[in-house]
Amino acid sequence: MINVDLTRNVITFEGQSIALAPRCAELASCLANVFPDVALTGDILRGLFGRNEPLRADKVLNAFGTELRRAVAPIGLGVATFKTRGRAFYILRDGVPLGAEPPGQRNKPDRNRIILALREGGMTTHEIADWLDESRNAVSAVLRRAKAIEARA
Repeated sequence: MINVDLTRNVITFEGQSIALAPRCAELASCLANVFPDVALTGDILRGLFGRNEPLRADKVLNAFGTELRRAVAPIGLGVATFKTRGRAFYILRDGVPLGAEPPGQRNKPDRNRIILALREGGMTTHEIADWLDESRNAVSAVLRRAKAIEARA
């Protein structure tokens, strides 16, 4: 479904291809190899750096993840970050994740209620994300969806 050509640094999804920076292509390959599952952070770092892992590899990985997320959005892919676990591709349709949320987050209505309750209780998005061990983007997405649903009601 997701094909990454490391010789040309190109990712292809549903017949659409896009060129990537070499390290982004390597990250994309790590994620595509386990799609739709989550690629563990340790496995990603070994795939990207081998034994030559930089001192702040987590910061470098965050930068590559952000660059990859921006690069693959036009072809209908997103990159979810799971702070303690790793990263995963998910499919976008019209800029919205297919299904309610990125992989690993589906069928968790209690999580959504908890996020809303914590926000109403005065916690910031950053505090909620840290407390639930979620990415800030995931928490923000839940809050945006709740606001949109509330506006329609």
